[in-house]
Amino acid sequence: MNTLSPLKPYKWRVQDGWAELIDRYPWEWFVTLTFTDAIHPEAALKSMYVWLSILNRELFGRRWYKKIPYGVYFVAAIEYQKRGVIHLHLLIAGVKDTRRLTYMDTWAGMGNKNGYARIEATESNMAASRYLSKYVTKDGEIFLSENLPDVTAGLTRLWSEPTTTGSLPASDTPQD
Repeated sequence: MNTLSPLKPYKWRVQDGWAELIDRYPWEWFVTLTFTDAIHPEAALKSMYVWLSILNRELFGRRWYKKIPYGVYFVAAIEYQKRGVIHLHLLIAGVKDTRRLTYMDTWAGMGNKNGYARIEATESNMAASRYLSKYVTKDGEIFLSENLPDVTAGLTRLWSEPTTTGSLPASDTPQD
């Protein structure tokens, strides 16, 4: 008897698909942004966007949003913790040799319930991509920057045939 949820194989395929997409980018930083107290997800994202704007201003100048390539690009995930406080994980590209400690301090100094920031150089693109993609199946959310380059050409199709019924393909249906 199969004790797994009937959607378990589907969740793994969704996570694998996201990881495959995210892995196609040359990520430079793996970032964790925390908050000291409970904060609404929209307020958390606003703090993240302000922090990214500060980073972009330093790298690309005051009017960075009007210049190609329109700043750094990123993938961000919201993680909902058991204690009720969220934190954000990001993969960022386009930072070049920017000093990470500066932006760790910037985050902590911004206020708005900001906690600490951890910024690490991305050592394994696939490991970081898999880590971020798991939040799709853990009631989290993933956000893509608007300037993310298109790298979808040649991606493996998740389904052998498009389905309009909403059911899983026969190959993903749990077997007893």
